Amino acid sequence: MRKFKTSKEDFLRKTYIKCPKCKYNNEKGRLNHYGTCLKCGSVLDNKKYFMIEMMKKLKDNERKTR
Repeated sequence: MRKFKTSKEDFLRKTYIKCPKCKYNNEKGRLNHYGTCLKCGSVLDNKKYFMIEMMKKLKDNERKTR
């Protein structure tokens, strides 16, 4: 029984990232797309969040200059 629990914990650790504020399990794939917790909105990956915000700014600037 202990062996099953360990593999479940390993699976959760590999697949999800837990938010320190709200304890929500965010999927790593979605986290790579948003960079924030999907439940409370707190930033979990600073580098990814920065890149996403930069891309938004670049797209907004392209639309304004045309």
